[in-house]
This record gives sequence, structure tokens and C-alpha cells, in this order.
Amino acid sequence: MKSLFLATVALAFSNTVLAETSPSTTGTTTTTAPAPASAVTGVLEFRPTLSPDDNKVTTQNEATIRYQVNPNWRIGYTQYFGTNFGFPGQQGVGLVGMGSFISSKLPNVWKNVAGDLSLSMDTQLRLPTAPSQLDAGMVASARHYTSLTKKVNDTVTLNATHITVLHGFNNAGKYSLNATTGAMEAKANALLDQRLYLTVSLALSEDLSLDLPLMMWATLNRPMGGGDPFSFWLTIWPELTYKVADATTVGLSFQGDNLLKGFKGYPQAVFHQDL
Repeated sequence: MKSLFLATVALAFSNTVLAETSPSTTGTTTTTAPAPASAVTGVLEFRPTLSPDDNKVTTQNEATIRYQVNPNWRIGYTQYFGTNFGFPGQQGVGLVGMGSFISSKLPNVWKNVAGDLSLSMDTQLRLPTAPSQLDAGMVASARHYTSLTKKVNDTVTLNATHITVLHGFNNAGKYSLNATTGAMEAKANALLDQRLYLTVSLALSEDLSLDLPLMMWATLNRPMGGGDPFSFWLTIWPELTYKVADATTVGLSFQGDNLLKGFKGYPQAVFHQDL
């Protein structure tokens, strides 16, 4: 397990910096991304979320800090956290970690001469900062994102993202008691994910946009007596956002559950601030 952890650390920082080149005879070019105004940037995002099971409202939030190493390479740290702060019927702030990751991103690995088709990559080392992750025995996980983006016109942008996830746990899984049947059931920990996200983004106006992602993945689980060797997930997460200022957006979203088990989801409000 120690070797797996060291391997994921190495993977997260193994991306090399790509230099700018001139267009080739094949009609393609590697490009240098525009440098931000500041080398250090950040994000704060708050998502009040309604649970239809108990009609309780919690928040799913994100705090990110990023450092632009050069125009083609950015590293960062993201912490997800939840609260029940300010909502009736719930005591205390309820601050809890919901996972975190270190990232190494190459935002413009390749772009065609026309500038309407581009490839980006992002490698992440995920850390177990959520109580549920710690309880499951998570040590770390590594993710690699490869994204292809096509700008069809000023209104429509298409994106396809492939994600490979390598999970690291210190156990194969756990057994729990089914309250209905009284039988012990196995819940195996994941070993490997292959994910595909397909997104249509619509610029409805200068400040109003709509994202329509379809998210699917297959998981290979750890061998465990009585546990399923494979699991599958299909969901949606549409989001409508309005830009109220250069660095501030608000919106509405619907975070879908696994549609293979029925239609269910969580309505959300979105408050996003770039720093």
C-alpha cells in the first residue's frame, strides 16, 4: 500500500510543461494558455442542497487555491466541505470534510489552428478528508482527466472527458447488517473506475449559461466474499448559471443520483466566487 501511495504522488506531479510551437503541416499546434493576472488564484463555492428523503437542507461547498507555475501548467489544492449552518431544525454548524485533492493541470496540451478544438489534461491525488472515506479505509486515490473540447459556435460548446481512477484502500470492504432482511451484506471497496462525461454547454446570453452533462462510469471492485465485482453508474447534473459580476456567478442545479436505480436527485442553489 505504501508503494501505491508513493506511485500516486509521483503520478500527480509527473506532467511535463509543453513549450509553444508553430503550426505544423498537419494543421495542428500546441499552444500557450493566456497567463492569469495573478499567479495565485482561488475559488469559493457554496451549494445549499435539498435532500428529498428528509427535506433537510445542507450545503456542499468548495475552497480552492491555485498557483500558475507558467502559462501551460497550474497546480492547486481543493477542499470540499459540508455544513448545515443557518437552516432550521438542525443544531450547530455541522462542519464536516467531504474530500480533497491536489491537482496538476495542463489546460492547453493541444489546440487546432482554428482554435475551436482543444485538449487538456488534469492529474489529481485525492485525500481521505471525509469521515465516510476514513471509515471505509481509504488511503488515497489517483485520477487522470483527459478532456476534448469543441466550440461549435458562439452558443454551443461540446466536451468529452475520460477519467481513470485508481483507488487505494487498506481493506477489501466491510460487511453490514441489512435491517430489512437481517442478513449481513458485503460492500466491497472500489479498485478501478473508468468514467466518461459528455457535456453540452449553451451560452444563452452574454451572462446566462446552461451546462447539460451526462455522466457514466464502471467500477471494478476489490475481491470480497459476497461483494459485487462490478458496479455501474449513470447520472446527470444540469446547471443554469448567471454571471452577476466578472468574478461572481449564481445559479440553480440538480445533482442526480444513480439513474440505473431510479430517478432521484438533489436540487441545489449555486453561489460561486473567483478570487
